[in-house]
Amino acid sequence: MTVRRPLGILLGVLFLLTASAGVASAADRNYAPDGEATASSTFPGYAAAKVNDGDPATTLGAAHSWCNNALVDYPPLDPQWVQVELDRPRDVRRIVVFTTDGYELRDFDLQILFEDESDYETVETVTGNQATSVEFADRRRDVVGVRVLAKHGPDHQPGHVRVNEIQVWNR
Repeated sequence: MTVRRPLGILLGVLFLLTASAGVASAADRNYAPDGEATASSTFPGYAAAKVNDGDPATTLGAAHSWCNNALVDYPPLDPQWVQVELDRPRDVRRIVVFTTDGYELRDFDLQILFEDESDYETVETVTGNQATSVEFADRRRDVVGVRVLAKHGPDHQPGHVRVNEIQVWNR
């Protein structure tokens, strides 16, 4: 999407500043596509690799998201998770989690695996979410993994949890 804002008029000529909304600057880097995505379970066709393919679309369907395999154990007795293990320890400033439009992930924990730890640590808990994207900003050093521990899907499908994209930014 292009946003145009008038800068001023000089000798009858209108100058416009054009900026692309939602486009990262050259210094911004999403580390997630360089990592490896895995999940606790996967519904057929809804691969874990969808969460770090670089496509933040919130569209419903296997082409855009990971979904747990709730058919095996419905309703799921344990929270389901999807995670991205980074290619190496990274200095992370911002994490964005995208879910599916109309099937938003209602309750979940954002967990981080630090380089010197052996297990993921919950750093944020989200309850009652209705947004398709949730952003977490913080200063985290030596991050080697980011996990979404999904506890409850949308009210009309509570056992199905979907994550469309996990972005892990340096800024």
